Amino acid sequence: MEDVTVADLTVTSTYDGALGSDTEDEDAGGGPMFGVFVGSQDGRGSRRVLVERVRVERFQRHGISVKASREVTVRGCEVRDATSVGPGGAGYGIAVEGLADRRDPAAADDSRHHVVVDDVLHGHHLRHAILLQFPTHHNLAARNVVRRSRLDAIDLHGEGEYGNEVRENVVVDGERAGIALGNSGGTTHRHGASGEGNWIHDNVLVGNRVGVLVILGTPGTVVERNRVVADRPAP
Repeated sequence: MEDVTVADLTVTSTYDGALGSDTEDEDAGGGPMFGVFVGSQDGRGSRRVLVERVRVERFQRHGISVKASREVTVRGCEVRDATSVGPGGAGYGIAVEGLADRRDPAAADDSRHHVVVDDVLHGHHLRHAILLQFPTHHNLAARNVVRRSRLDAIDLHGEGEYGNEVRENVVVDGERAGIALGNSGGTTHRHGASGEGNWIHDNVLVGNRVGVLVILGTPGTVVERNRVVADRPAP
């Protein structure tokens, strides 16, 4: 699809079971796989799509998923309450993905030039809040607020993501890293290093287990002017 706006609505489900909390539980979950899905058809990705002021809850895999497309903006949305946070791709708040083992900027389904901005993610029942995966590139994640997260809150997932900018986000009380590049996990696809040239700057990271984590030989990362605080100040 091209030149489409999805705005001012709530996407939920009738699922009334437990919400996701165990990152090792492969059997948990219910409800729809995705809340909002923007993807490709016949090898051509969606283009120029705006997802704005949408609330998504009670989903199993991704609240808002952007796959093999370009120029998609996710702005002013709220994501919470995944029904699973187990391995294999469950419980992601906003996921921006390329295609596994594909790095061809000339391809019609190359993932690039996405903007994830001014969103709020309630991470108590999210595995990752904002995730960039596979060789998606030249995207911006800015001015988002993440409250808690079961694993790394803003995660470049260790499949060659490159040239991305992560700035002016606020991440509070995450159980792992506030921002992470590179990932040692993976079931269907074994993760490793993120790609080169990612820029992590001017974020506020408070009360997370780790502030900014760069692992597994992720090259050429610039990390600057972030504020990392161990705990919230006492009231």
